[in-house]
Amino acid sequence: MIIQQKERHLLDRNMNAALQNKIDELQRNKLQVISVKCLSIRVICLSYISYHWVLDGGAPDTSSALILKDNGSKSGS
Repeated sequence: MIIQQKERHLLDRNMNAALQNKIDELQRNKLQVISVKCLSIRVICLSYISYHWVLDGGAPDTSSALILKDNGSKSGS
């Protein structure tokens, strides 16, 4: 009976370790997906601003200029 309990405890510990590893992997994947989505949204927004800037034939408004300036500073890091 004691041997079975030890085996059960070892099995539980191995299962918990495997589950924790999977949780960690999924969390890393989630962060990567969120990062890619944020970058994609930023690219879409900047493309939208650039498109309207070209259509208007002038400089973007202040908020657009700040976004464009911010994008330039971020790309260097």
